[in-house]
This record gives sequence, C-alpha cells and structure tokens, in this order.
Amino acid sequence: MFPVLPSSVTQNLDDVPSNQEIYEALKDMAPLKAPVDERRWSPFRFIRNGTPLSHLFFADDLILYARADLDQADVLESILSEFGRFSGHKKYRVIDTCPTTIARSSCTPLWRALSNGWDEFLSNIASSVGNGNSIRLYSDIWVPTLGPLYQHTLANPNSLEALSISDFVSRDGTWSMPMLHRHFNADAIAHIIGIRCSDPLDVVDRAMWCWTTQHTFALKSAYMHLASSHWPPRQTIWKLIWRMAIPQRLHLFLWLAYQQNIMTNATRYCRNLAPSRTCPLCGNLPESVLHTLRDCADVRHLWSQILPDAVQRPFFGSNLHNWLSCNLSTAFIHPSVGLPWPLIFSAFVRNAAPLIASQLFWKASEQGWSSRYDGKTSRYF
Repeated sequence: MFPVLPSSVTQNLDDVPSNQEIYEALKDMAPLKAPVDERRWSPFRFIRNGTPLSHLFFADDLILYARADLDQADVLESILSEFGRFSGHKKYRVIDTCPTTIARSSCTPLWRALSNGWDEFLSNIASSVGNGNSIRLYSDIWVPTLGPLYQHTLANPNSLEALSISDFVSRDGTWSMPMLHRHFNADAIAHIIGIRCSDPLDVVDRAMWCWTTQHTFALKSAYMHLASSHWPPRQTIWKLIWRMAIPQRLHLFLWLAYQQNIMTNATRYCRNLAPSRTCPLCGNLPESVLHTLRDCADVRHLWSQILPDAVQRPFFGSNLHNWLSCNLSTAFIHPSVGLPWPLIFSAFVRNAAPLIASQLFWKASEQGWSSRYDGKTSRYF
C-alpha cells in the first residue's frame, strides 16, 4: 500500500513555483547563500535577464557558478575553504615551486593520480635561474641542454647536496671556473657557462615547461610528449593506402587488413566469439586475415583467374604485409583490361571472399558487406 498524501499537499504540487521562489529555495539549501546576500558572489545567468544561478547540488556533486574574473575566484576560494572547514574535506595545493613529491597519506583519488605522475611531470620542468634560492643544484633541470647535473658530476652527488648555485659564482658575479672544474666534466662546464649566473638581488627562480616556446604548461603539449613515445614508427604503407584514388571504404578495408583487425575466425576464437578458428569455406586451416584474402582454396582459385601466369608464383609466396605493400605499390598494368594493378587488387581483395562466402559468412547489403556470426550482424566494411 502506498501512503495517501493530504489534499492540501497535492494541491500545492499543482502550483508552478515562481522564479523568486526558486531563488529563495536555492539560497536556503546551504550556508553558501551568505556571499550572494552580501553581493560579493556574482551568480551566473545562462540567458540575459534569466534567473541567476550560484550553485547546484546533486547526490554526490556540487557545481558552483560565478563570473569569470579574479574577484569571483577569491570569493569561491573563501567559500571552498569554509566548506572544507565544516565538512572535513581538505584542499591540496603545491606550495613549493617544484616539490620532489606531492603524495599524501590520505587524499582524494584525483590527487593520488596526480602524485603518481608527478615524477614524469618533474622530468619535463626546467628552472630559469633568478636568485638561485629554490633550485636544487644537482637534481633540478636548470641547464636545459644537459638535464639533471648529477649525471655529469665528478664527485658523489649525495655528498654535495648542501651546495647551491651561488657557491659556484665568484665575487665579481661570474662563474667560478675552479669550482666548476672540481665538480663537473669539461662537456658539462661548456653548457653551464652559457647560463646566466644567479644574483641574490634578482627575481625568484621560475619554473618553465620544456615543450612550449613560451615555456608555459599546455595540456596538448604534455599529451603529445607522453603519447609520442608510444606511437608506432611511420609506415610507408600508410601513404600507399590512403593516397590511392579509390572509394573511402576500400581505404578503410585495406588499412584494417594491414593491421590484421578484420574479425576472422582466428580472432573471434581468441575472444570466445566462435567455437573454432577453422575457415568456414575450406574447413581445413585456421581462418587468418591472409587465409581469408588469399590462401583459402576457393579464394586462391579466383585470384588465379585474373592473375597472369608470370606473377602467380611471387603473388602467393609472401606474408601479409609484404603482399599488400608490393601489390599496392607496383606499376604493373594488367594486360587484359589495361588498368593499373593496384586498383584492380584493392577492389578484388575486398570482394573475393564475400563473393564466395555470401551464403556462409558474409552478408551483402546496400551499405556494404558485413560479417554474420552468432545470430548477430556487424558491419565492418
């Protein structure tokens, strides 16, 4: 049985609240209303003359809205500080220019993720020498062409932690060559003397991001630097495939075939999507990409019908990558039709197996060919 609400309550539910009532309800939801009442917090309006919106509460989230300027940033800073004081939540910040670690024994998942990647971040930060007070001589990167100087020292870096940049500057404000020769090799010294000496009266040292011309941090530059080390080497097959004057669906199919990303039985069996890795056409060998496109007995027979006798032996004797690369880059003109072989090959390699297996594995449609397995149809090309 569901509880029955009094008629006085249900009658009020039919009334549409006014903007003022909504505004007052939002202000009464939490102590965050105080800055708005004091006209310090400037709420956000999504449309001109619309209802001002200062905050939204969700089950486990809170969104704050304010005008984008420094004054409102200070207001939000004070609000978050007060919120943390009442709720027990803490704000974490980096006080030093570049601390060696930002790990905390108890912190949020976001801060924990930042601390896990902090070493990688520090390896891409260089220091611009000012007064030299905050730069660690051997561990910080203040000579960008060398990296950390502990890799170039003649002494044990652990015994020299107490030294600072100012210890290597003579009284006349130039580098002290005797000190440099005592601690660093000749190649390192040649780079160090190209750096401006520290000056106690100069500005504080400044951290610089190594991967932008302005030396300011940009998320795009960080992503490019981190991801570039995991990119595969450049392949000439890329230009061969994507610069051909063929339909886009052929470009895509050839690239998927070269990357061996076609869902053959061998791939589907490894993913527990097929009971066997055997080719459904011949039923003898595992259905790999190369077997599907060339080596299956039925497909091989079709290739033999259009290939001249002189090129059949090398055509069937190479691996998948060499097979695709050679046939897409050759200047051979087919004697019967007078067309470049790469055009004929790209069209036939996509359609040879579907022509044979239209009733077994492939299903033709107006949009293209799609694979059919386990009662489901998935379009691939």
